[in-house]
Amino acid sequence: MSKIGFAIAAMLLSTTFTCFAASKTSSVALSCMETTTNVGIVPANSSIAIQAPACPADYTVVSGGCSSSNPPLLFIASVDTNVNGYGCSFISSSLAPESVSAYARCCTVK
Repeated sequence: MSKIGFAIAAMLLSTTFTCFAASKTSSVALSCMETTTNVGIVPANSSIAIQAPACPADYTVVSGGCSSSNPPLLFIASVDTNVNGYGCSFISSSLAPESVSAYARCCTVK
C-alpha cells in the first residue's frame, strides 16, 4: 500500500472510530412498562374494538399487543396517539363469543 493509501485508510479508521465513540456517549436510558390488560368479548359473528389502558404521565406508547381465546380470530392493532395508548379491533366469524384483550407497552427517557 502506498503512503497516500495508508494515510487515507488511517484517516477513515480514525473518523469511523471518532463517530462511533461520539454516538456511544450520547445514548439515553429508557424505562419501559406494560399497562394492565383490558379484556372484552367479541359477540358471535361480529366485531369489537377495545383500547388498552393509556400510558401513565411522562410515558409514551411504543407498542402493544392483542390476543384472543381463539387464535385464528382476525385482529387489527394500532397505536392511538390521541390517548397515548394502544387499540385492537377484532372480527369474528365464530358462532360463539370470543374473549379478547389488549395491552400497551410504554417507555420514558430516564
